[in-house]
Amino acid sequence: MPRIRLTKSAIDALPTPKSDVVYWDAGCPGFGVKVTPKGRKVFIVLYRTGGAGSKLRKYTIGDPSSGYGGGAEGIRGQA
Repeated sequence: MPRIRLTKSAIDALPTPKSDVVYWDAGCPGFGVKVTPKGRKVFIVLYRTGGAGSKLRKYTIGDPSSGYGGGAEGIRGQA
């Protein structure tokens, strides 16, 4: 999966893929934006609940255009 610096302009410029693609943030491990074939974009975060031996889980935070004031920068600070 590609790693890019997730900014508002970078997220707005992401192309619509033929299948789901996750673009991971270069500055915050486990934080990314998923783009669907219909053009929907959602922030996601990977996490583990039981430490290094447990399985990874993916949590959807929300849509970049749904009122998260700082865009990726604001969400990145909360993740």
